[in-house]
Amino acid sequence: MRIFHLSSWFQPKLGYSEFHLPKAQAILGHKVSVLTSDRFFPFPDYEETVGKLLGPRVVGFGSGTEEGIAVQRLRARFEIRHHMWLVGLAAALDRERPDVIHAHEAFTLPVYQCARWAWRNRVPLVIASSMENEVFREMDIGRRYYYKFHRRLATPMLRKPNVGLTAVGPGARAILSAQIGVSESSVEIVPLGADSARFTFDAGKRTAIRRRLQIEDECIVIVYAGKLIEGKDVHVLAEALAQANSKSQILLLLVGEGKADYKAKIEATLKTAGVRCVISKPVPNDELPGYFSASDLGVWPSQSSNAAIEAALVGLPLIVSDVQATKHYIAAGNGISFTRGDVAMLSKGIDQLVSNPGERQRMSELGKLQMSRSMTWSAIAVRYLEIYERLIEATRA
Repeated sequence: MRIFHLSSWFQPKLGYSEFHLPKAQAILGHKVSVLTSDRFFPFPDYEETVGKLLGPRVVGFGSGTEEGIAVQRLRARFEIRHHMWLVGLAAALDRERPDVIHAHEAFTLPVYQCARWAWRNRVPLVIASSMENEVFREMDIGRRYYYKFHRRLATPMLRKPNVGLTAVGPGARAILSAQIGVSESSVEIVPLGADSARFTFDAGKRTAIRRRLQIEDECIVIVYAGKLIEGKDVHVLAEALAQANSKSQILLLLVGEGKADYKAKIEATLKTAGVRCVISKPVPNDELPGYFSASDLGVWPSQSSNAAIEAALVGLPLIVSDVQATKHYIAAGNGISFTRGDVAMLSKGIDQLVSNPGERQRMSELGKLQMSRSMTWSAIAVRYLEIYERLIEATRA
């Protein structure tokens, strides 16, 4: 099958579904390409966070191979916040004539461009949404007007018979249903996943990284991987550790980057409380398994994060905020949750798991089993291939 993945932004070093899913489908023997823009996503505080790993945002247009995936980067005619118009998108599709198109953002203008072409050429189109409640609700007046505009312009094209809709969870499904104007039952839930070949426990890397970071064998390492920004509540994690009864046994490993003043705030909180902390620079996705192997517990205190799924596949018990988007991360009993922002509750949860190695081991095994069964990219690739086949048949009928 010839599969085209459309994503306004594509940055393989960070992972994300727009890289891992095409890769998994290519391994299964399908001809896969990614169609994207000439730039990376405009992350908050780009230069101070992911920019140190990715380099300049604008990377240029043209065709090539990135991390083993065929990629066509198209020039953006304009870019306003998270929205752009891609030059030559229809022409690229005319040249390649894919059997199916998989679009990774539901509410962008390139999806509208793609939907027009797909309808005119009777090609199946899958719209996959990862827009969760916690992100969608944080809208200013400009975003509210954009979504009104999008409903008038693009939504009619997304309700065509050749279009299939998926969402990563119940919250994302509810948003997609409301914005597109279809029943929730017509939106299939397909969660994000992890690369099971990449994310495995490595005892050698555990030893090497802990030795390099001067971490004693008996120390309990709590890891967080992601952007060090206020919206990710890393300061809440620091405050919870400062209150923990088990803080003398703990080292906090932060794998990411952020503004100097925010990092200083975190470090000051921990230093005052006597909690050890190591802040590592951002690393490519293929280096994360080593840092997870070197750790004993993963904590993601705010929004959903694909890194949490990857950490669970390596074998880390998880502590996540109690929001709809993260419930399936610990559905196998491989972690615990807390009310987002509740420092005391998070601190209590940390103490609970730090003081109970048997519980951590039990959660580790449950998490690895659950993730390997249903939340690997290879399993999710197969699910999407089944969706593609159904759409192809329906479009031909």
